[in-house]
Order: sequence, then C-alpha cells, then structure tokens
Amino acid sequence: MSHPQQQSNKHCSKPAFRSQSRPSSSAHGRLSFMDLPLEIRKMVYSMALISPTPLIAWSGMPLPELVKSPFALNMISVYETPHSFYIDDYLKNALPVERLMVSLSLVSRNISSEIARVFWSYNTFRFIGEWIWDTVLEWLIRIGSVNRSYITRLEFQMFQLQHVWQLSEPIGARTQLALPEASTAQSWQEEENRREIVYPLSRHLIRPESKTSTGFSTGDQFLDPPQGLSGAVENISPKMEVVMKMLARAGKWTKVRLTMLLPSHLVPGVQMWGRGSSPSQQRKYWMSMDLPNVIESCIATHAVDGSKQIEVLWKCKERGMSLQDNKHLLQEQGWEIIYTRHEDYCSFHRDWDTFFTMKRKEVHGPFIASDPSPHSEAYLQE
Repeated sequence: MSHPQQQSNKHCSKPAFRSQSRPSSSAHGRLSFMDLPLEIRKMVYSMALISPTPLIAWSGMPLPELVKSPFALNMISVYETPHSFYIDDYLKNALPVERLMVSLSLVSRNISSEIARVFWSYNTFRFIGEWIWDTVLEWLIRIGSVNRSYITRLEFQMFQLQHVWQLSEPIGARTQLALPEASTAQSWQEEENRREIVYPLSRHLIRPESKTSTGFSTGDQFLDPPQGLSGAVENISPKMEVVMKMLARAGKWTKVRLTMLLPSHLVPGVQMWGRGSSPSQQRKYWMSMDLPNVIESCIATHAVDGSKQIEVLWKCKERGMSLQDNKHLLQEQGWEIIYTRHEDYCSFHRDWDTFFTMKRKEVHGPFIASDPSPHSEAYLQE
C-alpha cells in the first residue's frame, strides 16, 4: 500500500527469514506457541488479525497526511454515504491489525504462512482516494500470488468516472475535453484531463454507428447524422480487465466479492438527482451503464471451470421517494436491489435518505455503448 501502506506493504511480499528456526522448547519441558494444536493457533490468529473495519489497500498518501486529508475528515460529504471513510475507525481497528501482521510475519516462516491465510482471507481491503485500475493491478502483483489467492473481499471508494470527449468524425474516436479560452485559472476541464490518458472504447462494448428515434443502432442504415454520437463519455481503463482476470484465478476460496462504494446521488444507469438544475450541476450526477457492463463482460469472459466466482455489489444513497419512483428504470437496466435501509428522515422534504445495494441480474452481451452524457453542453462552457 502507499500511505499507511508504507507500513503494511511489508507484509505484501514474502519477507526474508533466517534459515534456521529456534529449537523447540518442548525438549526442556516448556510448551511453545507452535506446540499448540493448529486449531488453537488459528483461534489466536483470528482474534488478533481480523479487523471489524476495512484495512486500507491504497490511499495514495502516507498515514500522517491521510489523517488530515478530506477523505479522513469526511469533508467529501456532510452526511454519511457508502463512500464515507472514517479515520477514527481505521486507527482504532484496522491499523493495529496491519502493524501486528508485519511483526508476526518476522517471527518464523511457519507463523508467517499460517497468519497469511487468516489475514488475507478474513479482512476487507479498501482502495480510497484517487485510485485508478493501474493502482489495483500494481497492488495485486505486489502482494504475491499466494496472498492474492486468499482474498475474498475488496472495496473501492468510487468517484464519478473521468469524462473524455467522443467525436462524431472519425466515428467513436475519443480525445480530451476542450479547455475554455482566455482562462487564467486552472479549469475543471483541465483537472479532468489530468486524471488519466484517454482510452479507446472498451472491446467489450459495441460502438453505435447511428442514432434512431429509439436510440443508437449498429446497423448499416443511418437514420440520423453521426453528430448524435458526439459528447462526453466515460473513460474506462483496459487494466480493469486484467484485474478481473487475476481475481478469477483459482484459490483457496470459491468467491471474491467486489463492492463499489458510490457517493450520494450517483447511480449507474439512472440519474435521479439534479433534474431542473443547470447542466453544469446535472453533469456531476450522471453515470452510464458502461462500467457495470464492461465489468460483467470481463467476468464472463474469464470464467472457466475451477475459477473463482466474482460478485460485484454497488452501494448507493438516494432520496427514498426518488428511488421508489425510478425503481422500474433500474430494473430495466438489469439491476436487482438486494438491500435497502432508510434513515435520516427530513421533515422539510418529507423524505428519507435511503441506502441501497444493487447487483446485476444475469445478463448476456453483447453490450452497446451508452449514449454520451445528456449534459454534454456543460463541457463546452467555461
């Protein structure tokens, strides 16, 4: 990890151990820890090395900086969201586990091997901050194939995906967002362009070639000018497929769960928030189905006999009435809501804040790429 990971990364790769182990103390009539039955040792490991709150896989900053960051102070959102990260919980529960793991790994090879299975199997590892799929891939490589095979739960603090501009000529080509003219201050478009390089449309999505009255078509007949294909679209790294392929490889467990933690009002495929406001505000709450579709297609592509099942959950937060009114649209997009929790009733709005968890129903490709953002005009403004 690179943050608190500067401490915990020490246990990601195999540490160097002395070639000779300590002589057994049982010969002198004393009972050593390794003389205990394996079941007892596992109980001790479980009590010491399993955190009730997620450990940090990556945050992009050292611990002292992380403690003072907006992520730790929960300044990203005034209210609790699935996206929230609480530094106090991490310092109290997770950080001691990370540090203890490092210390115990240095005791002996046998103990290092035994605790690795418990540590990586029963803890949840979370990526927070401005991570990208390259970040996840590098972390999976760094922890090694054995530890990677034990992983059962990963969480990702999600932000709105990077947006790039899709051109109508040549059809489907993509480039960075245009910058406003005569602007001395750094624009939000410039910040957006800095996030990642521009990737072509994912190979798991079919590029629409024309637009009809009912949406885009991939046929030969052009009913509308191809200009309907231009606009802001989401930038998806092909490294994500490599991550899914690595996680699908056979290991000790048969399933690994990935949980996407979204900020308030950002719901894949259905925009419920921001209607009636300016395009510059509405653009912040738009997310297409491209990423969920690409993830599901990657999982299906690399699923073979004996491989791990990858389950992907999406945790969101929205106003209760908005969710109720738009539930049918989520179902049309292939979503199944598997959990809801209502809280923080607002007497002014006469509505609840609703936390809900979704997963995709069994879907079969091919997937047609989503339309560009309906708020694309906002990307051309200063």
